[in-house]
Amino acid sequence: ALDAGCKRLILGIGGSATNDGGMGMVQALGGSLKDERGVEVGPGGKELRNVRSIDTSQLDSRLKQIQITVACDVENPLTGPNGASAVFGPQKGATPEMVKELDAGLLNLAEVVRRDIGVDISKVAGSVAAGGMGAAAIAILKAQMRPGIEILLEATHFAAALQGAAAVFTGEGRVDSQTLQGKVISGVLKAASAQGVPVIILAGSIGEGGDLLLGSGAAGVFSIVDGPMTLSEAQTRAAELLTRTSASVMGCLIAAGGR
Repeated sequence: ALDAGCKRLILGIGGSATNDGGMGMVQALGGSLKDERGVEVGPGGKELRNVRSIDTSQLDSRLKQIQITVACDVENPLTGPNGASAVFGPQKGATPEMVKELDAGLLNLAEVVRRDIGVDISKVAGSVAAGGMGAAAIAILKAQMRPGIEILLEATHFAAALQGAAAVFTGEGRVDSQTLQGKVISGVLKAASAQGVPVIILAGSIGEGGDLLLGSGAAGVFSIVDGPMTLSEAQTRAAELLTRTSASVMGCLIAAGGR
């Protein structure tokens, strides 16, 4: 993007399968992370516990000439029981032992960043995204953090599209207790509720906490999976299952007098 001459960047962060506090990005852009011997640390979250200093003097100079906005859909802090390692680490294959190690690494990184950069990333909402890349974007790239759904709704003129709508259909691969923590569905619910438009949620699966959506403005939450099946089968039949469930819901709406 820098080579192409872009002056405004929107970084969509999340679903990265990383837990390195965004330091891989920093190193790729010219930053340096050294251990106690003054040797550059290697890649990955496991190396964060070895970081003793951060030097951004050789960071790509073009970064100072562009505006960076980070689109982020989570609001958790960087470390602790609601942080990157504890909440998202297990989703990426981390064992309980790995979670402790990764969280300790991020905590060490936060201390080094506070000392060397002068920014406390440990409590910044959204810093957790993409394994802590949000933290690096804020501290190193001086980026502005915004909920990704806000950027998306603005770009699609969603408020205007809601006018006169009978209902909104939205969805997610899995709805659970995290869905209301700044993700797309939560933004759609907020915008639609403001205009009195009911929201129907279709999901691949409904996990623990999915029922909370019904108390947060959703008119209904439905899993499109119609019986026991493997993940592979669900993916193969996704279009069919989504079409079938949508037709059933629409039938109910029409029978109830909807448009």
